[in-house]
Amino acid sequence: MAYRRDIVFHGAWYANHNRYGGALGRSWGCFAVDEKTVHPLINTIKDNTLVFVYYPDRNWLNHSRFLVG
Repeated sequence: MAYRRDIVFHGAWYANHNRYGGALGRSWGCFAVDEKTVHPLINTIKDNTLVFVYYPDRNWLNHSRFLVG
């Protein structure tokens, strides 16, 4: 659903370990990364790369239909 929701990687001034103790703030579901990192990151993943992201929830990891055990 990322395409339908326009989920993207983008640079953000607040996505920095030196600010707010590393808190990334709100990005409406997008992946906010350090502005120095965003262009090399996008160039690395731009050609049909799968990005797998999850919250470390043990129940989800044990029961997700997306993961093969």
